[in-house]
Amino acid sequence: MAGSLADFKYFDDNGNPWLIRIDKSNALTTGTGFVALTQADLTLKYLPRNLEPRFVTCQHPTRPIKRDIYCASKEAAIWIGTQSTLTLTDFQDRSQQSFTVGKRTQEKEKYSAKLI
Repeated sequence: MAGSLADFKYFDDNGNPWLIRIDKSNALTTGTGFVALTQADLTLKYLPRNLEPRFVTCQHPTRPIKRDIYCASKEAAIWIGTQSTLTLTDFQDRSQQSFTVGKRTQEKEKYSAKLI
């Protein structure tokens, strides 16, 4: 069960800003790099569908639960490795748990145009 969704600013690997709609509680977790939008951000376009944002996979401390957490930019603390844990809501009992940051997955295109 995920939390409520909200819009945030995301920077692609080329430094271009986009809007992205993701889980609010995960995005506002310290270390992800996401912040609330400003009035100036409302003119941004949404991230193209074929671009999958970068994320880190976090592991629950006692159960086999993994959560993929997006990173706002390549400078996010969990992306560059200066932060090795995240405090996230455990949706089973609504408590706050310290998840361990693990695998990092680069931003990638889901598909590209092909000539026929």
